[in-house]
Amino acid sequence: MSNQLKKLKKSKESTNKAITAPANIQMHSYIGDYQGCGTIRIIYPHMLLNQWRDKTNVSVCASHNSAFINDPNFYNRLLCIQFQRAITDQQLQMIQWFSHNLGRSTKTPILYESDDDLLNISKWNFAFDYYQPYLKNLPKILGLCAGVTVSTEPLKQLYSKYNKNIVVIPNHLPKAIWGNIPENKPENEKPRILWGGSANHFSRKKGMQGGDFSIELIDFIKKTTDKYEWNFIGSMPMELEELKDKIKAHPWQTTFGYANFVKSLNIDIGIAPLEDNEFNKSKSNIKMLEYTAAGIASVYSDVYPYKGAKNICSTTEYMIDRIEALAANADLRKETIQHDYELVKDNLYWEENDNLRKYVNAYLGLFKLTLP
Repeated sequence: MSNQLKKLKKSKESTNKAITAPANIQMHSYIGDYQGCGTIRIIYPHMLLNQWRDKTNVSVCASHNSAFINDPNFYNRLLCIQFQRAITDQQLQMIQWFSHNLGRSTKTPILYESDDDLLNISKWNFAFDYYQPYLKNLPKILGLCAGVTVSTEPLKQLYSKYNKNIVVIPNHLPKAIWGNIPENKPENEKPRILWGGSANHFSRKKGMQGGDFSIELIDFIKKTTDKYEWNFIGSMPMELEELKDKIKAHPWQTTFGYANFVKSLNIDIGIAPLEDNEFNKSKSNIKMLEYTAAGIASVYSDVYPYKGAKNICSTTEYMIDRIEALAANADLRKETIQHDYELVKDNLYWEENDNLRKYVNAYLGLFKLTLP
């Protein structure tokens, strides 16, 4: 084991407690992406942890990059090395090198981090073609790691086939970026409706139907451009691109600028349609967290991430009904926001409800350790 882990275990044995203060925990992550899960699950919490010091005087130094550091002394002082969403041949070779070579000298544990079910990506999703050639690598990578962190319980159940030492770390938002939930927002002449996300939510493959937006929902949007102001951030279904003069199509935002941009739009209603498939069953409720933090009354598909929301819809017909009900009733929008806030408030922000402490404990738990 690494020097860091040896010290922690020695502290545990000498005091019959997990850690005695003061302690300094160091970890390093190799990022698979910088715009989505890599930011939400690694960069955000690392940014906050590097400023965090709880009442037990435990400090955490978390670093991340995508470049290989060829210095055994760097890894020897770490609690763990983490790989986020690694699956390619090159990433497998890198993890094998750590496990078979560097691992022998430093004994620093390797962890795996994932926020997505990479084994069940829908064929209509453009990411399917990228990940498909590498699927055979994922069980190998998971098997080489000392532990795994995931965002949801279904994802834990799926990946536990390949690694039993696995823990769920829910997603949260940094309040330092999202700020307080807006209140008393100005009334809009036309109700404003928002969807934001990447193009992997709908088919862009020629001749292949599918996606999180049903044909009925797309038709509804087309028919109501005069009644509602439809806003799309990042991308939109190809079927709507001919209506760009009637729909607000906003460019992709940086992860650190997204919160302020969404709030600046003064949105009334958010929508989060998801196809009921294996891939989406393992998704997190990050969209609900974002809509709630922005003070947006929203409607969601009836899939695992959104269980318990005020407006969960098992059919497109019901989703349309809920959109129109919210658009016509400001009090119902306020009621919806309050209901969904009560549902997610404990997991809304990293800085609240001891969520940073829980984050550290989740990692330590993989090594049978805990903060005092």
